[in-house]
Amino acid sequence: MFRPSFRKKLHTETAMKMQKEIDDLLGQVYEKSYPMRLTPGEVYIRLEWVDDLKQIIKDIDEADELRLQK
Repeated sequence: MFRPSFRKKLHTETAMKMQKEIDDLLGQVYEKSYPMRLTPGEVYIRLEWVDDLKQIIKDIDEADELRLQK
């Protein structure tokens, strides 16, 4: 599992939008696959659902940029 964490209240809405985009891209809903409640401000990706890392490079880059913002 890959879990970019923004850990800032500022990015909670962004993380929720990104989670939806990733779920749509991968054709799976992460929250339905994992019984625990998701942490606000984090995005979850089950790597076994990713066919090619190129699918999520944009999301990784965006998460890294947001993580560095204060």
